[in-house]
Amino acid sequence: MGKKKEVEELVKDYWQTASQFNKERMREFLEESTHLSPKSRVQYESALKIYICYINKFCKNKELVDLKAIDLLKYQNWLLRNGLCSSAIKMKRSAISAVNDYIILYYGDEFPLFRNYVTRGVKVPETGKVTVKDPLTDQEYKQLCDYLEDHKEWQKLAYVKFAYSSGARKNECIQLTKDIVNYEPVSKEVTVSDENGNKSIVLIKKYKTNLIKCKGKQQDPMRKLSFDEDAMFYIQRWLNFRGEDDCPFVFITHFGGKPKQVGQSLFNSWCDEFSKIINKKVHPHLFRSSRATNLSISGKSLESIRNLLGHKSSETTRLYIVKDDEDEEDEAFV
Repeated sequence: MGKKKEVEELVKDYWQTASQFNKERMREFLEESTHLSPKSRVQYESALKIYICYINKFCKNKELVDLKAIDLLKYQNWLLRNGLCSSAIKMKRSAISAVNDYIILYYGDEFPLFRNYVTRGVKVPETGKVTVKDPLTDQEYKQLCDYLEDHKEWQKLAYVKFAYSSGARKNECIQLTKDIVNYEPVSKEVTVSDENGNKSIVLIKKYKTNLIKCKGKQQDPMRKLSFDEDAMFYIQRWLNFRGEDDCPFVFITHFGGKPKQVGQSLFNSWCDEFSKIINKKVHPHLFRSSRATNLSISGKSLESIRNLLGHKSSETTRLYIVKDDEDEEDEAFV
């Protein structure tokens, strides 16, 4: 059985006979956790089902309140042996910790000795696999766009232009609606400084999207993302090529002969194609980090990049920016 296969098969084989107490606590936790976004809810449900089935198979089907830190340690090591990376294990730990806290808060009187055993003392195993961030250069971005234009791949080109310009995540891209082409641009004068510190006033023009549900808590407000004239031009070109239909979304697929809103997996498959075009691994989130990095290289402020990406903290934005430190050390030799 291949890596991760045993994890996938576990729920099929052990969910029906798993502890009713555990399944009921999981159900309650998910129903009452209104702070979770729909995507996080799905992830937590999957993680908790796997854990409950693991308990059934390997821990004599104990109830959640009878588990100890050693059980978590063995579970993490089992996940590691089955090919899960550190980040995936961390997410599953978060789900377990959250349901433990739920039990302590609402069932503390019944189980006064129960403690949340998901602590720093139980270390997350390190896989040793490090993904090197390698954002698109301006040249690679241009190469990709030129190829798509030469081959008249208008929808894919509109996606690349919008995802890069706005820094939108793939779940945000799928929410883009056709009526944005009727929106008026936002024009304003801004003061900029050149490399010598000389200031000048320039007129900038940008567009805003429809309201989009971005990453975050369920109660977080929706946002309008900003994008440039270049992205708008190719969105309009794609929609003109597509023609009239009843689907309100910009990015579509066809099912049963009718257009429908794309799923996130389609962007993944497009990026597999893009990887072959520029001979470099491309994934949907790469456009976001590439935009941040290239804006920083061109001298744009961290605050402006943070606002574009919609981060609450500048420290999060820093994680997206990949720069060669060698240039920054040169000043030490002047």
